[in-house]
Amino acid sequence: MEQKHLDNIFERFTQIDDIMVRKNEGSGIGLSLVKSFINLHGGDIKVKSSVGEGSEFTVYLPIKLDENSELEITYEVSDMDAVVLKTSVEFSDIYF
Repeated sequence: MEQKHLDNIFERFTQIDDIMVRKNEGSGIGLSLVKSFINLHGGDIKVKSSVGEGSEFTVYLPIKLDENSELEITYEVSDMDAVVLKTSVEFSDIYF
C-alpha cells in the first residue's frame, strides 16, 4: 500500500483504487469495523506498509491480570503468512 493511503485506511467505505485489490473487491468497511471493535476494548491498531512487500497490522489490547494470575494465550491463525506474538506482563498488555 502506498503511504498516501495509510492515513484513511481505517475510514468506512475506503477502498484503494488498485488492480490487485479489485480482484477481491469488498465494501471497504472491514478495517473500519476492526478498528471500532479494538477501540471499544480500549486498544489501538497501527499499520505499516511497503509497496510490493506487504502490510503489517499491529493490534494493542490492554488486559488486566490479578497478582495470582498466570498468563496463558491460545491463538489460532489461518490464512496468514506470519504472526508475531509478544507479551509484556510488566505493562499488562498483549501485543498481536
